[in-house]
Amino acid sequence: MYILHKNSLLILFVALFFIACDEKKDTTKVISSNCNFLSLSISNDSFPNLYKTIFTADSIIDTTQHTAVPVKIFTIVNKDSMDYGTSLKHVKMNFRFFSSSKAVLSFLNTATIPPMPTDTALKGNEIFNLDNMFNLINTESNSYVTITNTASDSLYRKSYFVKFNIHKVQPEEYRWYLNEKQLSFHSIISQKAVIVNNKISYLVNDGTNSYLYSIDTNTSKSGAEIQTTGLPSNCTFRDLTVHNGQLFLTQGDANIYSSTDGVTWTKKTVDAFIFKSLIYDFGGKLWAVVQSTDTKYRLANSADGTIWMERGELPSNYPVSDFASLSYISRNGSEKGIVVGGVDKNGSPLRTNWNTETGYKLVNFGIENNTLDSLDLGASIISYDNKLLIFGANRISTGIAKHFYRVSMDEGLSWQRIDNKLNILRDYTDTTKIYSPRKYQSVVMDASKHIFIIGGKDNTATYSDIWTGKLNRLYFRPIVK
Repeated sequence: MYILHKNSLLILFVALFFIACDEKKDTTKVISSNCNFLSLSISNDSFPNLYKTIFTADSIIDTTQHTAVPVKIFTIVNKDSMDYGTSLKHVKMNFRFFSSSKAVLSFLNTATIPPMPTDTALKGNEIFNLDNMFNLINTESNSYVTITNTASDSLYRKSYFVKFNIHKVQPEEYRWYLNEKQLSFHSIISQKAVIVNNKISYLVNDGTNSYLYSIDTNTSKSGAEIQTTGLPSNCTFRDLTVHNGQLFLTQGDANIYSSTDGVTWTKKTVDAFIFKSLIYDFGGKLWAVVQSTDTKYRLANSADGTIWMERGELPSNYPVSDFASLSYISRNGSEKGIVVGGVDKNGSPLRTNWNTETGYKLVNFGIENNTLDSLDLGASIISYDNKLLIFGANRISTGIAKHFYRVSMDEGLSWQRIDNKLNILRDYTDTTKIYSPRKYQSVVMDASKHIFIIGGKDNTATYSDIWTGKLNRLYFRPIVK
């Protein structure tokens, strides 16, 4: 019995030994031939958001190789560029692959970026100086950096060109250009430009005749001038407004003029009141300041410009002309209207800032905020990049006007000065060409987010030039995730 018991213990010990060996065998590293890229993370203590940069693997056809079978070039690149000004000095890089026995980073043309070794076997989180690499074409033979990974089977390997994209321009900078020095050679008395279906109609009057200039938004150039028909000889264009694809304007009487092409105009008479000014197209209707037969000033609107409905008496400090107005879509998707400055029924300049979400319920932001108090008559407002921009001149009695160029980040409640380092109204290609301060300029925006500033006047001169500008960030194409 004793011998049997001893043999049983020996058998149990041997069984446990082999079980233990099997458990160790399960933890043996799996050999793989997959050498493909998985991820790259980079970091720099001076740029804390650098780790958020997403790199992806891609491939393109090498057009320099004229072979029967297309040659693919494999790349690792961040398609969404890093912020302007990002430095790649002292960058930690951590590559991950599906499997790897060795990864080697190779630097070509190392003489231009010393002191970097030709080849570096990576162990993870190496620190490199990669400045000036991002603007090189890393998919050609003169590429600066490649990484070659060998799979864990030590047989299969794959090389990638590594490209770092960094914005080369300041995204928040506006670039302005003087595209046309003088469009009209008439002695302009009145002028206004509006945009319809991405085409700019610029109308001027010289005291006798009116002329249309159609401006191509792609070239900022105009075709030949065309003399209009159906308008008064001394027509004023200060309230020229677009509604339902048509142009409308009034002349301070009971008549309203409309046109589908800006050349041929039709006059209609409204017996119920006198037009003081058209305001804007809001809520699918054309709005106007009118004076009723009882001499009171009211708002009125129309769906077609023919049948009008009065919408209530206006406050005494609501402007009747020479104001800046805009209807726009707010951040929350609702339509809003804003009317700034202008003159009251007695011709006195106002410092009001009227806002509405209905068209007829009005709130004067100017009571609580006086940031527009020095704005002169004849300013222009546009909605741009979720902001409101106002262009005009400071109110002065004599001398040369100064710029009044402001931005509102809170939909007209308050207004701040433009950053004069990022948004200077001068020609980007010729800084000697500087935008002259003025009022009664027209400001419109096309479908590609270009701003057009056209014409205007100051205390001594009248302009018919064309300036265009755009925020750099709006040139960037969105990345499809």
